[in-house]
Amino acid sequence: MVYVKQHNLLDNILNEDQTEEVRQFFETELSRPTYRVMRLLHEAFNKCWDKVMDDCQKIGFTNDVGLFLSEREKASI
Repeated sequence: MVYVKQHNLLDNILNEDQTEEVRQFFETELSRPTYRVMRLLHEAFNKCWDKVMDDCQKIGFTNDVGLFLSEREKASI
C-alpha cells in the first residue's frame, strides 16, 4: 500500500470525475456506498492490482513475496 500511495496509483487509474466520486465516498458515504461507487472502487482496485503485479520488480518485493503474489494471482483466475 505504501507503493500505491507514493506513486499515486489510485489517482491515475480512474478519470478525474470518477476519482472525485470515490474521494467523496470516503469523506461522506462510507457506511452506505451506492452501486456506482462500489463498481468504481472495484474497477480502481483491480487496475491497481494489475499495475502492482506488472511492477513487482520495481517495487522491490523479495523473490518470495513476488512468487506468493504470482501464485495468488494464478489461483484467482
